[in-house]
This record gives sequence, C-alpha cells and structure tokens, in this order.
Amino acid sequence: KGIVKFTGGTPAVISYPAGIALTDVCKSGTDGRRYYCYNGERIYVYDTWYGLWHIEDSPEVKQFYTEGDGLYMLCDDGIYLLGSGTERVAWEFETKDYTFDVKERKNLSKLWARVFMERNSRLEVYVRSDGGAYSRVAHYQADRDSMFDFKVRVKKCDSFTLKFKGEGDVRLLDLHGRVTVSSSKHRSGQNLSVFRR
Repeated sequence: KGIVKFTGGTPAVISYPAGIALTDVCKSGTDGRRYYCYNGERIYVYDTWYGLWHIEDSPEVKQFYTEGDGLYMLCDDGIYLLGSGTERVAWEFETKDYTFDVKERKNLSKLWARVFMERNSRLEVYVRSDGGAYSRVAHYQADRDSMFDFKVRVKKCDSFTLKFKGEGDVRLLDLHGRVTVSSSKHRSGQNLSVFRR
C-alpha cells in the first residue's frame, strides 16, 4: 500500500500525498525524527514532527545506516552524515484552491499572516485566482531575526490559491483571512474563516 505510520492505532498510509512511486529497490533509514526513503530516483524525507514530506538531493543511495547518534548514507561518491550540513534550503509550497463552498464570486478582502524569519532568510508570497498565473504580492528579506504581519487582497474570483517560496528558516505562525461575497446588487460582510492553525 505504501509507506505507513503506526502510532498505536490503525496504521495509516502517509506516502500517497507526496506522490511517491515505490519500487522494489526502496531503501530507507531514520534519524529518530526524519524518515528518509530512496526509491531509485529521489530521496523523499518525511518529518514526523510536522507530518510533511520534502525532496532532497538525489545521489544514488546504496544504503542508509546508523552509527551512534548519526544517520549515514552510503553513495557511489562517498558517505554522507545526514543533518550535519550548513546548506541553506530553498523551499516552496502551495495551498489548495479555496472556494469556501460559496458559489458566488468573492473577494478575499484581507489575509493576515504572522511570520517569523531568521536572519538572512527570504520569503516570497504569490497568489492566483481561478487557476490563472501566480503573481507575487509580497517579498521579504530578513537582516535579523524578525516577526511581522502582512496583508494580501484578491478581488472578484471563484477560487484562489496561495504559494509561499523562501530560503532558510521561515515559520508561518498564523494565517487567516476575511472573505466577502458581493454582487452588483448586494454585498455581505459575513466573515468566513480561511485558515486557522
């Protein structure tokens, strides 16, 4: 069925959201927090703290093994100690398409995001409406550890999607918004919850 997690109840498949194509040559290992899986093409990493998958560089992995507190990866070009580097990681993610089960066209009148950024990290926020092209609506470069709020607006759409891109340690602490349903005849100020973490 795929990669499963077991926490004492019924085992649950966790590999399908990442679109991982499992093969007979799948190799894996863990450092106690992250689960690494190499399927002959890519290294997929599952973070058990956050329940998220990401993809790492893909040398050809022969084997994972532990020694002491370290998780090692044996490859054609050498042995790597995982989690020991200082490389700054570039990342991105997209939200789902939000419609809120409202048939009328709507405005995202405000979107608040509370963000923490470590020094020298970068964040870009993009939005698209109705499956169109993304447009960048915010860009931040932190010259010191900082926390701030920003707002985004989207006008007259059936659905919208957000994309976040960055580099370094950036934490989205809170994300929520206000949607208004409007037409040429009336406008409702009803608040609809967008996100709440």
